[in-house]
Amino acid sequence: MIFIDCGAHDGLISREFLNGDFGKIGESPEIYAFEPNKTMCPKWDKMRKDFPGVKIQLHQKAVWVENTTCNYVDFEGHNTANNIMNNLKIDAYKSTRCYEIEAIDFDFWMRENFSATSKNSDIVLKMNLEGAEFTVVPKMIFGGSIFLVNKMILHWHDRFDSKKLSPIRSNLEEWFKNHPELNISFVG
Repeated sequence: MIFIDCGAHDGLISREFLNGDFGKIGESPEIYAFEPNKTMCPKWDKMRKDFPGVKIQLHQKAVWVENTTCNYVDFEGHNTANNIMNNLKIDAYKSTRCYEIEAIDFDFWMRENFSATSKNSDIVLKMNLEGAEFTVVPKMIFGGSIFLVNKMILHWHDRFDSKKLSPIRSNLEEWFKNHPELNISFVG
């Protein structure tokens, strides 16, 4: 089974996956984690030591809709509320750090790395992208990579700009309701 952890932070949800919290993981589980926050690397190094037989790849990149660089804002006092979204309202948080990071076209990455006929077709995708999900998920739908996923855990972050993002969330939830084969769980 493959677990793709987008917005992986310190790896807590990936650890839960490896501990069987998402069901039987099989004999050769793989984790592909995307986390641009530089301070999280030591936690992933520890996870590799804790699970030596597991293929764990940490990509220090943001999940996005194109291969680019962007500003990563790290908010003081909100270790889990980091953000790459320049167009969202973020005044509620005081920014302590901003640095440039790489971002990948996640839809393209999925299609390049997995296929519907792949022997590794059991893919669990967790997305906790602090607002970027409102751009990334539609690209996955239109690009087709969403159909490579067997189970998805999607964290909504429309709190950043609920007036703008709540209608997008409603449309996406309606789309997912019409595609029950995707087995999606919403958080937030």
